[in-house]
Amino acid sequence: AVFVCGDEREARTLAADLRTAAGREPVLLLSREWRLRPGAVSSREWERSRLAALYTLARGRAPLTVATADALLARTLPPDLLKSLAVALRLGERVDLGSLTERLLSAGYARSGQAEGAAQFALRGGILDVFSPGMEAPVRAEFFGDEIDAMGVFDPATQRRTENIDTAFL
Repeated sequence: AVFVCGDEREARTLAADLRTAAGREPVLLLSREWRLRPGAVSSREWERSRLAALYTLARGRAPLTVATADALLARTLPPDLLKSLAVALRLGERVDLGSLTERLLSAGYARSGQAEGAAQFALRGGILDVFSPGMEAPVRAEFFGDEIDAMGVFDPATQRRTENIDTAFL
């Protein structure tokens, strides 16, 4: 079911009501945050939440969707292309870091010194930090050679691991 709302406030209210009534989290697809002045500070949260919502929709895992009309009218990637750009990292898996780096770049990730925001990654030796738009926090994958030896979610402010994980979807 797709519920279309007139504005973001109405969409967030309806999503909260559906969460309570249905007992499941609806996908929330909102319209773009516009920057009217060049250089104005803006959040990448819109991009993160939109990509996560579109990926969930592309995989057919959105029984409830709440969207604004503007969000539905915005152009986006075809679902098959979006799904083909996704990659899963699994603990114990062998991965060529050079190929993975190229794949992240071709998917629109930006290489930086630290992964602090959505769609950023940092590679330092055998440690890959990556902030997937589909996740609330970045992931650190530690490699021993070409094998993922350890993986966990970390806090970008403290750089400390908050949770160990076995799989990360980027």
